[in-house]
Amino acid sequence: MGDKLLHLISINTQGLRDKFKRLRLNEWLKNQEPDIVLLQETHFSQDLIPCLIDEYGEWKLYHSFGESNCRGVSIFINKSLEINIIDSISDEDGRYYFMNFETCNNTFSVLNVYAPNDKKVRNTFL
Repeated sequence: MGDKLLHLISINTQGLRDKFKRLRLNEWLKNQEPDIVLLQETHFSQDLIPCLIDEYGEWKLYHSFGESNCRGVSIFINKSLEINIIDSISDEDGRYYFMNFETCNNTFSVLNVYAPNDKKVRNTFL
């Protein structure tokens, strides 16, 4: 990638429906200065989209919602990163979001997964 390193962070958030928790995460992300953030167990839902856009204005947001009280994965991409998304796939159960993209003359694939806790269900899922 030349002189540019891609800074990626992955976090199991254990739920982000609480506005105070989202604001704390946003402040922490500003200090970390990542290019891409992979969030698991967000508990986001469609109704939170306007709040998320307002609170995370410097990010492009991609979600697989699942249920509002469990699951959910999101990918946040810093708007300062010049990126071309080739394609993406997500499920309706809030378990994964997969994305192929180009940046800095390189192609990348990112898979954000929140697997089931139950061993038998997880093995079937995987």
